[in-house]
Amino acid sequence: MLITYVFVRNMEGEYRARAVISSGIIESQSGPGTDSRINRDQIAFRYANFMELINSRPVISLVSFSLLRHDLRNPGRGFRPDSDEFNAISPERRAALIDSLTFYIETAEPLDLTQGYGQTVFELLSAKGYDPGTISDRSRIQRLGQSDYIQILVETENPRLSAFIANELADLFIKYYRYKQNQLLGVNIDFYLEQVRLREIQLDERSRRLQNFKVANSITNLYEQTKAIAVQISDFEYLRQMETRTFRGAQSLIDSLDVVLRDNSGRDFTEGRQAALNAQIAAARRQMSELNRRRVNAVIRGETGLAEQLEQEVSELRDLQYVSVANLNNQAIADPRVAREQLITQRMLLSLDKEQARVALENIQLELTRLANLTREFARLEAIQDTYVREIDLAERDYLSMLDRLNQFRLTQQQTLNSGAQVEQIERAMPPRNPLPSKKILIILVAGAGSFGFALVSVFIIEYFDLTIKTARQLANALEKPVFGIIPVLEDDELDIPGMFAQSSSNLTIKATLSLVRHLRSNILPYAEGRRLIISSTQPKTGKTFLSILLSYALAQTSRKVLIVDANMLSNKLTQTFQSEPMFERYLRGEVNLEQAISPTSHENIYVLGCDISNLTINEIAPKAQLEVAFERLIDGFDSVIIDSTMLVKHNNTRELLPFADSIILSFAAGEVVNGLDRELVVELNDAPISFEGCILNKVDLNQIEDVYGELNKKRSYPRRVFKQIIRGNIKGAFRLNQPADKID
Repeated sequence: MLITYVFVRNMEGEYRARAVISSGIIESQSGPGTDSRINRDQIAFRYANFMELINSRPVISLVSFSLLRHDLRNPGRGFRPDSDEFNAISPERRAALIDSLTFYIETAEPLDLTQGYGQTVFELLSAKGYDPGTISDRSRIQRLGQSDYIQILVETENPRLSAFIANELADLFIKYYRYKQNQLLGVNIDFYLEQVRLREIQLDERSRRLQNFKVANSITNLYEQTKAIAVQISDFEYLRQMETRTFRGAQSLIDSLDVVLRDNSGRDFTEGRQAALNAQIAAARRQMSELNRRRVNAVIRGETGLAEQLEQEVSELRDLQYVSVANLNNQAIADPRVAREQLITQRMLLSLDKEQARVALENIQLELTRLANLTREFARLEAIQDTYVREIDLAERDYLSMLDRLNQFRLTQQQTLNSGAQVEQIERAMPPRNPLPSKKILIILVAGAGSFGFALVSVFIIEYFDLTIKTARQLANALEKPVFGIIPVLEDDELDIPGMFAQSSSNLTIKATLSLVRHLRSNILPYAEGRRLIISSTQPKTGKTFLSILLSYALAQTSRKVLIVDANMLSNKLTQTFQSEPMFERYLRGEVNLEQAISPTSHENIYVLGCDISNLTINEIAPKAQLEVAFERLIDGFDSVIIDSTMLVKHNNTRELLPFADSIILSFAAGEVVNGLDRELVVELNDAPISFEGCILNKVDLNQIEDVYGELNKKRSYPRRVFKQIIRGNIKGAFRLNQPADKID
């Protein structure tokens, strides 16, 4: 907030100018028979486009050009002070710039401001603060309620500049809008005219293709032609049935007569004349076949008179054959044994009828085949013709649709031209007299709120991604083992353990530590009473030696005799702290007994078994059987044995100690992360031949012990105390604002 104040304290006041435009949109969209809901949507859509066009880059660029032209025409009297670059412009170049800017303003031609001449103009605009981006940021376009008016609001540090920009923006927008409308409508009407012409050409082309197809295939009316062929096929089918019946009847009678005339004994009397008669009959048959063929063709062509004439000739030939056969019977002598004249005559005549019927059937079948082929050809032609007709129909519809669009566009064009003519500026902007109310306080408040929000988000992110252990609950959840107690972090001057138990202190940390140690003693006593307890860790610098000493003093205060064993032969800090003799290795080898190995301390109930610094491990000092006896004797004469060992990582000494102790407790330091290796070691201890009881959290921040210890009686301001109580209430589910803080005895 302070930084924001430094930046905004010298901020100049701003002046707002207002110009109003009448768009004419409502009048152009309203009319009888229109859907009011759809009309409202269209009006809202047009207003949105209208306002976006006012604030578009082409229109704003024209305003920028007009501002630059104004300052070029009035050197030293512009809306903003002239820069050195602006004053260095020569009169000739100034005149050329004015003429060029006037051309772009009058013609509304676009100018690329990124290269060449446009880049030079943009640099001048930026030097004066007239670039399109700045003008757009300073302008606001709004519709006045549901009216037809649009207001233009411009805010700058100069009242004359605000009024000039508002008026120029209104005037230049109106000119640009009308120019673009006329240009767009001209392009669109040409487009529609061209589309109508193309569709008309397409329709004519398809009609001409259909006409050529009909001429090439001699098509007048396919339906009627097909219908006539169907009638002919029906007639010929009837004729074929009749001729088939005649043919089969003649054949049947001939077969019957052949049975009767099977005896050929009479041939001795008629054979001489029978040969000539047969030749005559054969010639007559050929002539009758030709006449029948011509008669059928005449029927097909519809020549009824010719068909009747040919049928009369066929009848005459048949009668002639009858006469020839009768004369043969009269002139020749028949067989006196059998009178066969009539049967022979009848068989010959039936043979003529059969032959005539066969020839007729052949001709009828040929004609039916021709008519069937013709019918199939007509079907193919009709399919092609239908395709042409369908294409013409589609082309005609497309042509009429485009023609309708052209007419509609002409109507819309007229309405749009009328609408564009109604756009006008009804209120010109005047230079405002008074500046707008200062926004300094608002900006400072917004900056403060933003800073506060940023701080909250930062704290949330830090807390969310912070995986370090801070409380006993977090450690218990991470390891799924109980936490017996917590010990606050102590400064160097607060590490006097004998003095902590010997005298009362007013130090808040020492008082809290003493109370928490006693709480730890109560929790750990069942696992330390008459048992050998190992204090170890999975990480370095967790304060396990300090915890061993602190726990020993806490147990000794209850009149229990405690032995502290320094099994950390890598550093022997416990031995150095008590300045005891390093007899641990000699005791394990059996060189000295327990009474000789231990050293007394300043406390009458605490004894120390010190060790020497070496790289040996427990199993390397003495045999296992001897070690078991030595560790069994440790508990003789003592109520508890506390064994300070090395950490489990990197060293194997603690693992070799596990079979010789009763239980183990791990020490963890607050502010560290419980990683996968720590969890694996916990799993390993759960499966080890020793009782893994739990953990102790050391070096806990004083503010993190209140969940276990209770609220500390710190000096806090009232707002901070209330805020802390609210936070604690949200976590625990109840507000306790009126509850007094816990007192420390």
